[in-house]
Amino acid sequence: MIKSQIPNILSFLRICASFVSIYFFYTKSVLVLFSLLIFIAASDALDGFLARRWNCASSIGAILDPMGDKIATGTYLIGLHLVWNVGGIIMFFVLMRDIGIFCTFLFLKKRYRMADPHVTFFGKLNTVTLASFVLGALLNIEMQNFVTELWQESFYWLTLLTLVLSTYSYVKVAGKVVRS
Repeated sequence: MIKSQIPNILSFLRICASFVSIYFFYTKSVLVLFSLLIFIAASDALDGFLARRWNCASSIGAILDPMGDKIATGTYLIGLHLVWNVGGIIMFFVLMRDIGIFCTFLFLKKRYRMADPHVTFFGKLNTVTLASFVLGALLNIEMQNFVTELWQESFYWLTLLTLVLSTYSYVKVAGKVVRS
């Protein structure tokens, strides 16, 4: 019984860590923020792996996992922008996309009885590039330009590209639900 709940517990802990990070943005504790983000990313990878490996995927997990991703990325992008003025454009587009996905899912769930949210390849790829962008930004803040401008600029554009691709993939999923 408890083994099947471990993936959901990891997702819940990821959400809690995201909320805890708000305090560390306030205190500008970059190394703690970096450590929390590593935990968030590792727990994201581990919860999905364990759910598939142990064949214990659940409806709650299908909601908690993407919610944890959205809360973590939203918290970190808003914090970076408000505290260090980093990534404002990415923050804006990610938040708009996530609000759009959430509202669309609620509509499709009610109107078309859509099943649990479907995570797309480009959605996961965007989560990885967003985490890499945020990690690079935190390293840059802590170590005064540790990350080269070319690397940072590359991840900025790669993140925007995967954001567009993931948005398109979610629109395709929504279109299939409406057409079926």
